Order: sequence, then C-alpha cells, then structure tokens
Amino acid sequence: MKYLLYISLAAFVFLSCNCEEPPYLSLPELPAKVIAPPEGENGLYGRADDSGRIIFNITFSMAMDTTSVILGDNTFISVYSVNSGFLVDLPGTITWTSVDNLVFTSIPDVYTSADYCLFECDVFLFLTNDSVIDIINLSGEVLDGDCDGESGGSFSSSFFIP
Repeated sequence: MKYLLYISLAAFVFLSCNCEEPPYLSLPELPAKVIAPPEGENGLYGRADDSGRIIFNITFSMAMDTTSVILGDNTFISVYSVNSGFLVDLPGTITWTSVDNLVFTSIPDVYTSADYCLFECDVFLFLTNDSVIDIINLSGEVLDGDCDGESGGSFSSSFFIP
C-alpha cells in the first residue's frame, strides 16, 4: 500500500509538471531606421527621367506612419543650385508605395535647369526628429536617425545622379 501511495504521488507530480522548454528571452525590436539610401553614402543613387524629374526611393526597416514624413518639416531634399552655388530645396512630392518605402519625385525639368542641377546632381537627403512632428513607425516609436540603436537623431545622406 505504501508503494502504491508513492507511485500515485510520483505520477501526480509528473503529470502536473509543466515539462515545456523554458521560455526564451525575446530581444526588444530596434527602432525603425533608414535602409536606403545608405547613411553618408556618396555614390550613385536614384535617376532622372526623360522629363527632367529626379526620382529616388527612401526605404525604412519597418512599417512607418506615412503621415509623419512631411517634406519641408522633417524631410528635406536639397541640391546645389548651379546659378547660386547654394543648397536649395528640391521641389517635388513623396508617394508611399508601401508602408516601408516611399518615392520622391521632383517637379519636371529640375535635372536640366541651371536653377537646380544642369545635368549633374548632388542630392542631399536630411530626415530630422528635431521638428514639430517626429518621423515615427506604426507603433509610434521615433525613427533612429543616427543609427545608434535608439530612437531619435537625424539621418543624412548624399548621392550623385549622373
């Protein structure tokens, strides 16, 4: 009888035991960052079309709040003006092709105009979280602009359109 009691108790303990593997710690998801164009890149990126518009993609590492990216507020795209020799904002529009990718398209004739490029263009992209509206992902987390693994900071890149 004593052995039956021990066997019953052992069976109860074994059956009530949670024998699953211990839960693995999940690493926190890093904040969104810009994937393309690469930060600080000074290479070829984007293109000019037949009507003289400059076109390039900005790709993020995750889904973004598309209403938080605003040209002239927290997103600046500039070129050196051939006429003035100074940086000037490149007029154009942004169109989201997906929640992690947008396309910038300048107005026509920018690529061929001395007010802007005159057939060669150094484009400067600047995304900042120092404005009234931060660039955020769908969870509301601020873009990691300076790529330090934490939210905040500004992103900059320059590239050449031949």
